[in-house]
Amino acid sequence: MTHTLIIYNQKKLIISALALIIILFPLNMIIAIAYLNALACGIGCVLIIPLILIISSRMSKSKFDISLNENSIKFGDTNILLSDIDGYYINKESPTMTQIEFRDTKNNDFSFTSLSYGQTGKDFKSFLSDFLKYAQLANPDFKQLSFYDFHKKQYSYFKRAIYVDLVVVVLLNLVYVYLIFFRNVPFNWKLLFLNSIFVGRYTFHKNNERIYKNKKTTTNTV
Repeated sequence: MTHTLIIYNQKKLIISALALIIILFPLNMIIAIAYLNALACGIGCVLIIPLILIISSRMSKSKFDISLNENSIKFGDTNILLSDIDGYYINKESPTMTQIEFRDTKNNDFSFTSLSYGQTGKDFKSFLSDFLKYAQLANPDFKQLSFYDFHKKQYSYFKRAIYVDLVVVVLLNLVYVYLIFFRNVPFNWKLLFLNSIFVGRYTFHKNNERIYKNKKTTTNTV
């Protein structure tokens, strides 16, 4: 069967988004200063964010045909036997996008990124379901990997950063508790937002660290 998908090039997406940020935000500031209107600046910032997302998405997307059957997966000039695929990782951390990364027995990595919503998201979800089903049938050792299996350098970064984040969040919480109870400062919802971001980052790190370490332990045992 052939899956026709809308696939996003992550490098193009990031580069185009950064380019638009560099151009549009300073332009918005110049216009606001010229008209001495702070409200216009705020409205402009609110409008620029979705505009950047829409334009960068359009610049980085393309239609992609992926042929998939019980024995192999083919895309472009690449043809891989499903029995040669070692493992996979599905990244759903983004609220708007889903990415699958997979690796063959020769340590070649491949990835597809698409939207998580709408018809595009449904098509991508259907492809993921078929791919996982056929790969597991073709290779009994096909397994779920972690984010760190594909991005090893990120492990040491996240490991250090998460403890720095913990210290900062705890200190901020203690300061706010003191201000709320002893200085009658009203509660700020931004603190709750900060805590939720930290919990999300911590959960992401720990879940992937567990899979990453278990894989290393299994490999060493074998």
